[in-house]
Amino acid sequence: MQPLALASVVVYLGLLAARHAGYGDSPAFDNVAFALEVALDLQVIALAVQVARVEDERAPTGRWVAGSFLATLISTSNFRLLQHVWAVKLKETMGTWLELEINVPYVACYALGAVALWRLARSRGAAAALAAAALAGALAFLGPGLRASGYPAQNQVLHLMCFAVSALVVGAAGVVLATGDAGPRLLAAGYIGLAVSGFLFQVTEIHPGRYALDTAMDLTWTLGQLAAVAALLKLRA
Repeated sequence: MQPLALASVVVYLGLLAARHAGYGDSPAFDNVAFALEVALDLQVIALAVQVARVEDERAPTGRWVAGSFLATLISTSNFRLLQHVWAVKLKETMGTWLELEINVPYVACYALGAVALWRLARSRGAAAALAAAALAGALAFLGPGLRASGYPAQNQVLHLMCFAVSALVVGAAGVVLATGDAGPRLLAAGYIGLAVSGFLFQVTEIHPGRYALDTAMDLTWTLGQLAAVAALLKLRA
């Protein structure tokens, strides 16, 4: 494991502990957390590019993973600019082109990750069945709340797109976890972490004030990034 990746996660876990202790409202917390997230994204992209250079052309996993984490880096950076530079709240972007700047790359992150995992899945039929079950579960749990939210149509469509691509990730990742080798299984575990984080974000946005999931959302995303780093180190070897 790369020392920088491990150090980033250790510091981030310390930041989460500080938040629970009541020190998480300072600007320094958000700035350091954002810097660590970017650092992990960049490490994944760099490793994925290295994997893409050496792997078989029939399974260009590295290219898709690099594109996936580049997309999430763009989404995160756009969100950061809106929130901390232009002082625009997320709800204020609903139904506008600003929302697309954040969410289209966010959806692309999962979509490209799903492609990488489906290329690694040994049974695409089983992956499709798992994906369908995951999508059905998400719609059953969050669909009624989304319809009742009163959010603009564009926002609701983006939520549905997130449900769909996350379900594809879960379906393929489940098969890879069950049947894959060590590197692909770590990559699948990483994307499961990202999918869980994304689902928790959907819950908090559709049911604001009802669920307090920020820590779990941040932790699963960061552990997903770390697992992706470990996976790509194995795939590069």
